[in-house]
Amino acid sequence: MHLHVGCTYGDASGRIVLNSNGQFDVAGSYTLHAFPVAVGPSVPARFTGRLDGNAVTVTATVNDTVEKKTVVMGPVIVVFGQEAKLGPCPICRKQILTAKTN
Repeated sequence: MHLHVGCTYGDASGRIVLNSNGQFDVAGSYTLHAFPVAVGPSVPARFTGRLDGNAVTVTATVNDTVEKKTVVMGPVIVVFGQEAKLGPCPICRKQILTAKTN
């Protein structure tokens, strides 16, 4: 999973397993400062959410080990088959356009 919220992004690898209620909770990493250049390090994060029909709601809880605080990104809702609602951050738009043109 690759998730953009504003000019930040996070990743979780591997299969995301849902429980019987369609919920998930997976470990990953997050970059809190991604524009105009990605400034690391990538820090630990938990991605939690729920799949409900064609919609998935995701929240990233980031353990900012640099600033020594917890940062919550989201929740965001993504609907399968609908274009994502992206904000003004150019890194999000560039990656989406690149993915569509390949």
